[in-house]
Amino acid sequence: MSILGQLVLVFFLGTMAQWVGWRLNFPAILLLLVLGIFFGPVAGIINPDQIFGDLLMPLIAFSLAVILFEGGLTLKISELRKSGSVIFRMIVVCSGITWLLSTLGAYLILDFNLTMSFLLGAILVVTGPTVILPMLNYIKPADRVRSILKWEGIVNDAIGAVLVVLVFETALTSGFTEAGSLFVLGILKALVVGTFFGLLVAFILIFFLKQHWIPDFLQNSFVLMGVLGAFVISNFLQHESGLLAVTLVGVIMGNQRFASIRHVIDFKENLQVILIAGLFVILSSRLDLQEIRMMQGKGFLFVVFLVFLCRPLAVFLSTYRQKLALKERIFISFLAPRGIIAAAVSVVFSAELEKMGVEGARMLVPVTFIAILGTVFIYGLLSKPLAVFLKLAHPNPQGLLILGSHRLARNLAKIIASEGVQVVLVDSNLGNVTKARMAGLLAYRGDIFSESFGEDLSLNGIGFFLALTENDEINALSALHMSYRFNRSSVFQLPPDSSFHMENDKEKLYARILFQEDLTYKNLYHCLENGGQIKKTNLSEEFTFLDFRDHHGGTVVLLFVLTKQGKMNIVSTDQNFHPQPGDVIFYLNP
Repeated sequence: MSILGQLVLVFFLGTMAQWVGWRLNFPAILLLLVLGIFFGPVAGIINPDQIFGDLLMPLIAFSLAVILFEGGLTLKISELRKSGSVIFRMIVVCSGITWLLSTLGAYLILDFNLTMSFLLGAILVVTGPTVILPMLNYIKPADRVRSILKWEGIVNDAIGAVLVVLVFETALTSGFTEAGSLFVLGILKALVVGTFFGLLVAFILIFFLKQHWIPDFLQNSFVLMGVLGAFVISNFLQHESGLLAVTLVGVIMGNQRFASIRHVIDFKENLQVILIAGLFVILSSRLDLQEIRMMQGKGFLFVVFLVFLCRPLAVFLSTYRQKLALKERIFISFLAPRGIIAAAVSVVFSAELEKMGVEGARMLVPVTFIAILGTVFIYGLLSKPLAVFLKLAHPNPQGLLILGSHRLARNLAKIIASEGVQVVLVDSNLGNVTKARMAGLLAYRGDIFSESFGEDLSLNGIGFFLALTENDEINALSALHMSYRFNRSSVFQLPPDSSFHMENDKEKLYARILFQEDLTYKNLYHCLENGGQIKKTNLSEEFTFLDFRDHHGGTVVLLFVLTKQGKMNIVSTDQNFHPQPGDVIFYLNP
């Protein structure tokens, strides 16, 4: 196949794997790895070295810089107030223990010499956003656990890369004193260089954006230029400190309030999806299956050691006497997949060590890929069922987040919650929120457009957003705002009134329209004022939906359908449902 054909195939496989994973609620990373191996070493169709040549490693470095910057944008300083001590211990103490235990495992199980064991142990310290973020998006665990794992994965990627470089450089020195001083100086230099250029570039970008010195159409390119500049210059002064710099740029820009960067985040998120998919397909297609076969059972045993002994021991020791529930410790203990950083770093240093004639250098890459494949496979299959079992995640979030806590919203929430569906009401009106709480509903007073919205409100188990206010503009804007937290297909709003002219075009509304076109807020409220009621009915073989229709003469309006499998179907103008026996229907009886 031609180079262009291979390149298109990589993009096609990466995109389709993520789509299939989304449709089947299955971790896409596993599909990416399997497809890469099949079309690479098995079928021989994709050859990354032929496609990219000498540009392969710079391309990987570029991708990692963008991915870590995007990961930094998602890190919120406010999360440190709740779990800062645990996060610090996971980054520092847990990483140190993992390094020592991985080194011990490589020495005893893989028969590596001490130098190679220390280097492999350093490589396997990192988890990284390329694997941890897609898995967290797939699992959707409780907010606190998610923030701990997210901080660990993103920050460890930057620190872990520096650690590998320093271990490599100290391994070349002779003498314990010289090696120790080189290691300490290397860490300090990496921290200083990475921090300096991270802060410098972040503040320059924020200042330029705040002063409106960059036109809208250039802002994404300008930010990307600044991030890559910080990455390259930092790496030039201290190898691998660039990853720390770009992560810091992301953290600072993601937490500042001087300039809006929503469009930058959108661009980087879309770019990250493409890069992660491409990287996994490309790197897995470079595997040498013969070298993996040479490992025989040792590689499998090493993965078992990493997953079932090394990680749990490191987590429990590092979080000792921390305010962390046992179930949270258990879940964190069973989620540490290795990713792109480990793969890329192993390729680079394996080549360097082979040139120097270091014994066992050739096996560094296959062992690392076995660790990546094994940890991704095990965690990908077991982590979500474990989270559900520990009640740290919902298998299929079906809860409702409703904007508005007025009478209509309270009536809907109360009758839906009576079937065990999680419902959260949000309103800026204290009186409405108080009435909802007095009715036994979960209500939150706050501004949904605020940057801090959600920091004190857990959305775990929430799968849909409904904008039910009397203001059509607020409904439309809130739907647009919340589409960044939910899939677009899960965002709904009431039909706008005939006088609504946002952007002079109703078809530009971002949300799906609830129920039917004429059920505006005014019409619904008028119906309730005149004796209309929101009710529910359990369907059965003896009383089907057709019987229900015949009984009511077609006057009722179907609003929601809760299937017997527990799935919440929301009626909209673009989708109707046909309830089946065993379902619960919610309807408006005028």
